Amino acid sequence: MRKQKTDYGFTMPSMTSELYGLRRLVIDEIYRIKKTYSKLPRIEVRIVNPPNENSACGYAWLNQNIIHISSQWVNDKNLPEIVAHEIVHAVTGFRHDDNCLLMSKYVTNNLDYQTIDKCLEKYLSEYK
Repeated sequence: MRKQKTDYGFTMPSMTSELYGLRRLVIDEIYRIKKTYSKLPRIEVRIVNPPNENSACGYAWLNQNIIHISSQWVNDKNLPEIVAHEIVHAVTGFRHDDNCLLMSKYVTNNLDYQTIDKCLEKYLSEYK
């Protein structure tokens, strides 16, 4: 049986058609990024349930190509920013940088695609 607890107190729910739909939204964002960075490795995606409403919107295993996105953030307008942020962690191992709009610890920037793509260039240029 699969381990239900993950890092930071999140839990991994059983897959349902609704959960597959949420996961598809995240994967669509990854595919959008892969159009520019075609050499990105395959990224494993899981939708996880947060321990409380003040939990992180997602997390990644540094250099492991794995991201977990909180179910409460998947339908948020900031999803493109969240996914791009976690991809940088998962692929490059880069940590937070409060001087970068994308890699800040907090999702308060409401970044548009143009800004996200400009920030990604700094971290992912070798994957073009």
